[in-house]
Amino acid sequence: MEQDELLQIYFSEADELLQTMEHSLMTLESDPQNQSVINEVFRAMHTMKSSSAMVGFTQLSEHAHLLENLMERIRSKQLPITQNLVSFLLENHDVIKSAVENAAQGKPDVGLDAFPAMAEKVKRFLGLAAGQEEDRVTAPITTGMSGGQKESSGGSYYEIDMRFRKDIFQTGQDPLMLLYELGDLAEIISVETDLSSLPPFLEMDPFQLYLAWRLLIKTDRPLPTIEKVFVFVQEDELNQVSIRDVSSHFREGVDTRMADKPLGEILIDQKLVSEQEIQEVLTQQKKVGEALLEKGKISPDELNKIVDLQEKSRTVLRKSTVRVDTDKLDQLANMVEEMTIQLARISAILGDLPPDVTRKLGSEPDILNRIGREVQEQVMRLRMFPIEGTFQRFQRMARDLAREQHKQIKIILGGGETELDKDVIEHINDPLTHIIRNCIGHGIEDPDERKQSGKTPEGIINLNAYQQEGKIYIEIKDDGRGIDAEAVRRKAIERGLIKENDQPSPEEIYKFLFIPGFSTAKEVSSISGRGVGMDVVQNNIQQLGGTIDIFSEKGKGATFVIKLPLTLAVIDGMYVGVGADIFVIPLLTVLSTAVLKKGNLKTIEGKGEVVRLGDSYVPLIHLDRILGIERRQTDTEPLVVFVSSEKRILGLGVDEILDHQQVVIKNLEKNFCRISGIAGGAIMPDGSVALVLDVYGLDHLFFGRNRVHELVH
Repeated sequence: MEQDELLQIYFSEADELLQTMEHSLMTLESDPQNQSVINEVFRAMHTMKSSSAMVGFTQLSEHAHLLENLMERIRSKQLPITQNLVSFLLENHDVIKSAVENAAQGKPDVGLDAFPAMAEKVKRFLGLAAGQEEDRVTAPITTGMSGGQKESSGGSYYEIDMRFRKDIFQTGQDPLMLLYELGDLAEIISVETDLSSLPPFLEMDPFQLYLAWRLLIKTDRPLPTIEKVFVFVQEDELNQVSIRDVSSHFREGVDTRMADKPLGEILIDQKLVSEQEIQEVLTQQKKVGEALLEKGKISPDELNKIVDLQEKSRTVLRKSTVRVDTDKLDQLANMVEEMTIQLARISAILGDLPPDVTRKLGSEPDILNRIGREVQEQVMRLRMFPIEGTFQRFQRMARDLAREQHKQIKIILGGGETELDKDVIEHINDPLTHIIRNCIGHGIEDPDERKQSGKTPEGIINLNAYQQEGKIYIEIKDDGRGIDAEAVRRKAIERGLIKENDQPSPEEIYKFLFIPGFSTAKEVSSISGRGVGMDVVQNNIQQLGGTIDIFSEKGKGATFVIKLPLTLAVIDGMYVGVGADIFVIPLLTVLSTAVLKKGNLKTIEGKGEVVRLGDSYVPLIHLDRILGIERRQTDTEPLVVFVSSEKRILGLGVDEILDHQQVVIKNLEKNFCRISGIAGGAIMPDGSVALVLDVYGLDHLFFGRNRVHELVH
């Protein structure tokens, strides 16, 4: 392997290790006795030491070794976890991160001067005199294979489900003998016993079988040999035996299916807890493992064993993944899109061929198109990433800011597995940072104020993500003092946005917070002023095609709900014609279409036209006028497409509605320039380019930003 390639792998792996380290240390601060988390930090230090040495970063490796020794003392309970110790370890994390980042930028010596001073501090924790060295940790990292799982190479893995008729003993068969025979042919990795059919003890018949089993075996024998073990019992259809080859899920003796499974699901699979018990703990604002331990549903050893197994599964899975530059993914997506367009063109050409020719082709063109669509879907899925990493970064930021503000704040994460398009993840950081800083700076009270309000000294900020109705929802919720709607209303009156006797709803009042410079904060702190920067938040979210809403109750906290499209790359679009041009309207925003009749139109002096929609009238935007397009004279009646911009319903005047289909959005800003009201471009089946309309941008373009007060009239 080339050195450059080795370094790239190292930097990627170091980034993951540092993220794990930081997240685990943050967890230890609130849960210092969590042995599985302590093990996570230890493993991260150990791997950092080894991989740094492998690429020649000796000083970094030696420092990681010192920290590994420190973690070993914590693991063996010789050193208690304290808040100061966590802070010190986070400080070391930052030094290592800085050194790795400098090395990635080709500056391997920059930042290393911090190591000697940090090393002396580590030695004090280790009880060593200055300059004294400690023996290296030689003990291997134990991960505790479950159920006697053993490391060995080669062979196939089979899962066997066995459920026999209750009176099997009277047929001359004995399941125990089958297990013995299997044991002669294979290594039995695990046995799960199903007790669900077991009757009460007094009702039990000793001559009946109530148990069923699932076995995991490893063997170098062929499948037919294993199947022969059950040849006699399978002659009876009341006996159910199924054998599945699961070898593709095992690497290095580890079941990689555990990597992506939620912890609760694994615990259910292992028969350690019931599904009902998991459902009960999921209603709590705690981690599943933590809640189960508190309820005594599982022992610490059992939990640690499962967590270790899952971590090992993830480690093995990471080794089998390939890191790909996101630009290469974009190129691949572009090529797949071009392939799809060419397939569509070929289909159109085939449609014009004589019937006898198309009959000969049969269903082959349809199959080819289906494969093309499936390839496109798979490529688009490669762009999706879980939001967990983004959320975790905010834990550290919140911790440090809270300490600066002398506040106690706990961040609770939920829905980290929710996947977002990589472009959305890249652009969502700034809005989330603004909101969370506001929550910490002005939402969460200091401990004394919270006690006086009957709250716990520790404030809570919940970050939650989920998918609903074809969109991604991100909620940021704090239990602080909330937003004073009356103060916002008074400020709006003071700035002339509304009149004294206006009584807008709370939702309408909170919209004022998105006006640049609007703030009700009496003091602007170093980190935020409630409302300051919220216009930037809204703009950034709208550029992603999303919206943000605020809900609050004075004294009880505030909730910010961000709604985002699943992906910025692919949309279902409606093709519409305006003059000689074709535009794409995102189908998610389309409510209905209608013929634009004069009787349904009204003109409001100084404000433009409105069009009837049901019992009300909505603003009408003539796309030809707002986009400066010369309109053609046609015999057909103009049409209106009713769309929702989240702020309001709009009518878009168009000449014709052509078709709807999925399109890949091309970024105009990257290839040309940003155009207000246009989200991007899309290549049509005939090779021409259609512009994709940005409904939120059109709303903004049409109404302007300085007319927010109209929203409440």
